[in-house]
Amino acid sequence: MKTSILKTILLVIFFIAAIILPINGTQTIKATIIICALTFLFGVILTPLFLYNSLHNKLTITKPKWTDKIETQKPLTYIQFIAILFICFGTGGLIGGLIAGQMINFIGSLITVLGLGMLTGIYMISKNRFEVLK
Repeated sequence: MKTSILKTILLVIFFIAAIILPINGTQTIKATIIICALTFLFGVILTPLFLYNSLHNKLTITKPKWTDKIETQKPLTYIQFIAILFICFGTGGLIGGLIAGQMINFIGSLITVLGLGMLTGIYMISKNRFEVLK
């Protein structure tokens, strides 16, 4: 079976599980916005830290594609899959919270924003060229 099909099946399972069993969490609107903004920044900063480690260990830094296999030599494929997994799980939690409690789920929005931050970090990294650290 192709890697992209397995990744997609896993994402759909997590999405459906998050809709059926949402993690409930509530905060005030102001706290939600501030914490989500900080989480987004954490996701953006976290990705270059992985990049630094990868360059130090002489790993390949290439722009990830969905059809790439998850290999130890290409760390951005890990980050991409985890980011999309966070987005699917968080979006499922948001939808599950809207269905079950008729309110926006704080944990779902937090996980979604973290995934978006990680994808933004990957986009910023893929715009630049990096060399292996000596």
